[in-house]
Amino acid sequence: MPSILQGHWSLDGAQQPKSPQDVRKKRSRMTENTILIAAMSGRALAASAQRAGLAPLVVDAFGDSDTRDLALDLRILPSAMTTGFQKRSLLKALAELTEAAPSPPIGLLLGAGFEDRPDLIDRVAQTYRLLGCDGTAVRKAKHPTDLAYVLLRHGIATPDVTTWRLREKDRSRWLRKRRGGTGGGHITLAAAGDKASNNYYYQRLVTGHQISLLVIANPSQNSCQTVGFSEQWCHSTVDQPFRYGGSVGPIRLATEFVLDMEEAAKFVTTHLNLVGLVAVDYVISGTTPYFIEINPRPSATLDLFDTADGALLKSHIAACCGEPTPPFALQQKRACAAAYLYANHGAVTIGDIDWPSWVADRPVTGCTIPANHPIATVFADAPAPDAAKTLCQTHLGQLHDVVYPDKNMEA
Repeated sequence: MPSILQGHWSLDGAQQPKSPQDVRKKRSRMTENTILIAAMSGRALAASAQRAGLAPLVVDAFGDSDTRDLALDLRILPSAMTTGFQKRSLLKALAELTEAAPSPPIGLLLGAGFEDRPDLIDRVAQTYRLLGCDGTAVRKAKHPTDLAYVLLRHGIATPDVTTWRLREKDRSRWLRKRRGGTGGGHITLAAAGDKASNNYYYQRLVTGHQISLLVIANPSQNSCQTVGFSEQWCHSTVDQPFRYGGSVGPIRLATEFVLDMEEAAKFVTTHLNLVGLVAVDYVISGTTPYFIEINPRPSATLDLFDTADGALLKSHIAACCGEPTPPFALQQKRACAAAYLYANHGAVTIGDIDWPSWVADRPVTGCTIPANHPIATVFADAPAPDAAKTLCQTHLGQLHDVVYPDKNMEA
């Protein structure tokens, strides 16, 4: 995923603008209704935008080859992987895309990478029509102690949260999390060496099934529509025991779980004034679904649930514009699974790979993936979730053998 190239790509690594011929070629197969997208990886949102009949103008950190193919225009900010998105470079990239666009963008869609930057969200919203939650809503959604207090007052089960340093005998029962962190790589068990910090908090450990609920919140209708439930799993390492591995959906849950989880999602999205696609993460432990956190943006499960005509993104945009969102019904009869292949064997330089059709987020030839970073995403579908997950694991092994022909997958 990470690219060593910045700006528009070329095989020799030089920064070169796209030729007018290349841009005309893309325009010939895209509508000129453009939309700005900014995310650590813009591929999934760009694909959904294109399915919805929009031409994506993308800012992301990777510049993967399929993102380049999907986007009408692209700016790559690889420094965002280490420093996060920064105001000056982001605004410059968005301004360049807007100026070069064939028509004024309908708005700006933000993906992963802004959960810990509500002030930056507020800043870009001063210039662009924001198609998503504003900085105030994100700030509230990602304030762990305040959110936990609200949940408990409303009778919603959620793990205890604290920002205080823990006593030694308590540490094994608590997780240390970074505020606004994504992907699970920032989560560890509380340890003796932990220091007090405004950027981290502790959440009591709850074990069980990791479930994500994707909804469409529309304040203008006072509605919170369920899109679907998915189950997630970790791809653990010694240093990152809770790192995101993949997800599969749609899954079916017992009716009592569904009602409790949907009611909690409706209350929280309304209380926080969230809008559009929102993902709520739960852990079902025994007979109790525990509310773990909420992601006020389109999540990775967009890949699992979106339709051929981009219905999810269309509903997201409608909700963000204060327009009615039609009832959403899952159309697929099969389950879909997606998982990350990580660079677990150290940094790897990507060769000239003939990528299988079930691989997305394809890094460009010649780029170097840092150790333990995601390389690509693999997909699989099957009649049932278990079968889809099993096939997805098979695809992971197959891609691993292509990228690391001399390494054992389990090493």
